[in-house]
Amino acid sequence: MSKDPRQHWPLWINGEISPEWPLFTWVAVQNMFTAYGGEHKRLRALVSKAFTARRTAALRPRIEEITEQLLDRIEDAGRRSEVVDLREEFCYPLPIQVISELFGLPEEKGAEMQAVVDGVFNTAATPEEVTDIYTRLYAALGELVAAKRASPGDDLTSALISARDDEGGTRLSEQELLDTLVLMISAGHETTVNLIDNAIHALLTHPEQLAHVRVSAPASTGGACCAVPRAPEGVGAGPVFVRAGRTWLSAPFPAPLEGWGGPGVCACGSYVAERAVPRAPEGVGAGPVFVCAGRAWLSAPFPAPLGGWGGQTLRRAGARSC
Repeated sequence: MSKDPRQHWPLWINGEISPEWPLFTWVAVQNMFTAYGGEHKRLRALVSKAFTARRTAALRPRIEEITEQLLDRIEDAGRRSEVVDLREEFCYPLPIQVISELFGLPEEKGAEMQAVVDGVFNTAATPEEVTDIYTRLYAALGELVAAKRASPGDDLTSALISARDDEGGTRLSEQELLDTLVLMISAGHETTVNLIDNAIHALLTHPEQLAHVRVSAPASTGGACCAVPRAPEGVGAGPVFVRAGRTWLSAPFPAPLEGWGGPGVCACGSYVAERAVPRAPEGVGAGPVFVCAGRAWLSAPFPAPLGGWGGQTLRRAGARSC
């Protein structure tokens, strides 16, 4: 399968896809998400030089600090007997604040960036609103890139600007650089929001497993950070033939729900925090095993917030979640 419309989508190649199409920007981006073959390899190599495990590990103290600040606000609301929207007050702001820190975005620009990202993930937006929000997004990222070119820092944006390909010495083009930052937002924000709130909901609705996590996985959440399994192997109705040049949209639901009760919940309805995460064994498929370029990032932000909710935070002043 290919996500590169410039090579493999006849309608795109023939200019038949209008910029007014709501998904136009998601398809038009020039980054690893849409690149194919050698281009994907080149972009992945450049991004991997900047998006390192060391950079991610260095962010952990700041992630924990942001987490504590958000939890303190929820605790204060609990003291006032207020109902707290957990997703809005904790799960949603945490990832975008961390991504802003990763990018080296000035603190005074944080609120503006969060407002723009809110618009990016607004599925009810009109075509005019979508056009406006992406104009604002690229303007904000363009301003950030220009600032980092003038004054580089120890951040992902500066590292992406300076990253070079070992073979040809090439760099990311301006559009590739901006679109890679967009990819980091789209891949790192909403996914983490859903991971955190689903994990917290699973633990709060299964008190026996919450008790187990508190005892066996304090602060670091050793085994609990992988307690939101993916769908088991073999889910679905079998292979589907898609002719060359045809488009398809990958949608994980409702297929994974068939025989699967949701994150961490088996068909029998039980939830077990320490259950191993089902994965395909190495070698399955016709090619090398894929390892996400952001694998170090995926492991960094989740243990910190879950550590708070799985232990000390759930014993705090009684803020209620809904």
